[in-house]
Amino acid sequence: MTTPPPVPRQLPAPTPARQLAAALEPIAGQAQFSPECHAAYETLGFAASPGAMGATILPDRSAYFTARGSVLGRNDCSSQPGIQ
Repeated sequence: MTTPPPVPRQLPAPTPARQLAAALEPIAGQAQFSPECHAAYETLGFAASPGAMGATILPDRSAYFTARGSVLGRNDCSSQPGIQ
């Protein structure tokens, strides 16, 4: 007796928030790699670009993650002891 092939698992439909994120990511993600952003990062005190990957100039790691997280808003750490 042979077993039938497994039924492909169907993923649930994406939520509107996921659809919006998927639509905006290609645009928003490019901001961290523009020359204007690199200049602004350095003005803010981040390190200069560590190099390039192909034709894409890479941002400083701290600048990159700070820029990505900036859309979440300012963090008020006053309620978290030891974080300044």
